[in-house]
Amino acid sequence: MRFRRLTGLLAFFYAVLHLAAYVVLDLQFDVGIFWRDLTHRTFIILGMAALTLLLPLALTSNRFSMKRLKRGWKRLHRLVYGAAILAGIHFFLSFKTLNGTSALYLSLLALVLLARAPMIWISFRRKGAGRL
Repeated sequence: MRFRRLTGLLAFFYAVLHLAAYVVLDLQFDVGIFWRDLTHRTFIILGMAALTLLLPLALTSNRFSMKRLKRGWKRLHRLVYGAAILAGIHFFLSFKTLNGTSALYLSLLALVLLARAPMIWISFRRKGAGRL
């Protein structure tokens, strides 16, 4: 609990560095190839979607935002579950076949999400579907 915010920010910065390494090292700043990949390669689309979901979380991971957004902050930060799922699918699709490493990481991600599912479901039922 104590390191949740830091872990989330580290995940965001890892995703940014991951994207930067792809653009700089793999594409050598070729915007045309990047745009083609972004519009045609499913795993890159999913990775960018995950990064897009993490951006507002990183920007609002401070005390000022928590006070300003109040309950909305918690609802906003539930986007992390969608980002985690998208990142897991991105990771899976980036390999041509299922290998031991990706299977291990996907299993760990599934366990974490399944462990959180009852709490999310209870919160969802208590507050109503429209307010999640």
